[in-house]
Formats: sequence, structure tokens, C-alpha cells
Amino acid sequence: MWKGWPEQLAVYRPKPVHIEVDGKVVSGPVWLVTVANARYYGGGMKIAPCADPQDGLADIIIVGNIHRLNFLRLFPLVYSGRHIDHPAVQVLRGKEIRIDSVHKLAVHADGDLAGTTPVEVKICHHVIRLRVPE
Repeated sequence: MWKGWPEQLAVYRPKPVHIEVDGKVVSGPVWLVTVANARYYGGGMKIAPCADPQDGLADIIIVGNIHRLNFLRLFPLVYSGRHIDHPAVQVLRGKEIRIDSVHKLAVHADGDLAGTTPVEVKICHHVIRLRVPE
């Protein structure tokens, strides 16, 4: 887990965001929003268990405003992918995603800080072809 997470969890509060996925709007306070084209985060976290890099869609995982203790109970389920069954977790799928917030929020891409909100993601199906050995 990341350095300093207990301190961050103690002070962090869910932030209000406005999320648009192919015209569908979701707004409200959230713990996190993930836009994924693959199933796993580093360290084996199955953040988007139904994501398929071949389908031309991103999976958007939204963890809504739940109590901090419930968030702590939910977090380990990410390793099995069972977190998406929790009522506070919403899964959307789409090609055009926009995330905005009143206050600037950090945006990470592949584990690195990539800027702040607002962020727009557009999925372009089969733009890059990769050959991966079996």
C-alpha cells in the first residue's frame, strides 16, 4: 500500500464530482473514480474485474460516499474483484468519459501523477495493436 496511507485515510473526505459517461451523468461525493481498460492495478488489485482491453470500452468504477470504516472493509475486496458487488460501488462502461470537480483533484495515469481535474478520456478502439507472446 502507499506510504502514509493511515494518515491520509484519517483526514481524507469524499469529494463532490461530476462524472459523464457517454452522456449519462453521475454526481455526488465519492472516495474514488477509476477509468480502466484492463482488470488489474499494480500489486494484483482487480479494480475492474469485467474490463476487457479488446472491447473498445472503459470500465468506470465509482466508490460513493460511505463511512470511513465501511471503506476500510471494502478495500480488501479489490484483490478478488468482489468490491463491485457493494451497494456503494457503481460500475459504468463507455467510450467518452469526463470527470470534473469544484476543487482540483489529483489524476493518476498508470500509477503516476498526470494532472488534476477536469479530465477527459476517449477510448479509440484498435488504435494501437500489440503483439504479446503467449
